[in-house]
Amino acid sequence: FDDRTDARALAKHLLRFGAHESCGKCFPCRIGLQRAYEMVDRPGDLDRDKLEALLETLELGSLCAHGGGMPAPIRSLIAHFPDELGVAPGPEPTEDPFLRRPEERRDDDPGGRGA
Repeated sequence: FDDRTDARALAKHLLRFGAHESCGKCFPCRIGLQRAYEMVDRPGDLDRDKLEALLETLELGSLCAHGGGMPAPIRSLIAHFPDELGVAPGPEPTEDPFLRRPEERRDDDPGGRGA
């Protein structure tokens, strides 16, 4: 990527691909990827909380790695290009290891990153 890469267009491409390639067996993947694409495709700012809730549902509720893995690149784009995507910066990571989100976990947490 370089300074000409449009992060929102990239997110739309990934979500459109994900929705198209879904086998349709589970609701989170079949409906969730299409809804995520629609959220990113709309003009204006993204609702970070709604998008994150949708990504979490995809990650936890999908039956295969396709739906479960699609949130990772979208979260990465949100983390690295929040201004281009029109999302507010996320909350600061908490120091309580039991309240950290999975992507905030560290190796020294109880149970490590895989806990």
